[in-house]
Amino acid sequence: MSMPPYDARTYGLVAPKRRKRWPWVVLALVLIVGSCLGGGALLLGGTAAVVNEGVKAVESAEAERVTDVKVTKCARDQFGLVTVSYTVVNSGTEARSYLPQFDIVAADKTVIGQAADVTQDIAPGATLKGKATGTVSEVSGKITCRLASA
Repeated sequence: MSMPPYDARTYGLVAPKRRKRWPWVVLALVLIVGSCLGGGALLLGGTAAVVNEGVKAVESAEAERVTDVKVTKCARDQFGLVTVSYTVVNSGTEARSYLPQFDIVAADKTVIGQAADVTQDIAPGATLKGKATGTVSEVSGKITCRLASA
């Protein structure tokens, strides 16, 4: 009686031929990096649109605040202390707080000082008169005051 030829694979003694793993690893890395970059670009693109809308809203509100504040008087004493009198009329539809900042300008148009004040919750349509104080480096000569920001 003859025996069939011995085949080690038949008895599970030889491991089956293995597939190469590196193409799958490379593919996985490419997909991960691509999704991160693509997702990041999508996220940043969406964020940029939201940021642009936010910037436009802030610029619009700032523009309204600047037009709401008017300088009424600019006076300096002999010690270099400058008092800027101003009026605020809230043109918005909600109560607003203002932080008016003024540049104190010399006759040659250079800024020689600054003054600032804070207002709290001015009702819509309400008018407030305020004073901001600052100091200047030059005590002589004509000065003017202008609104830098509100």
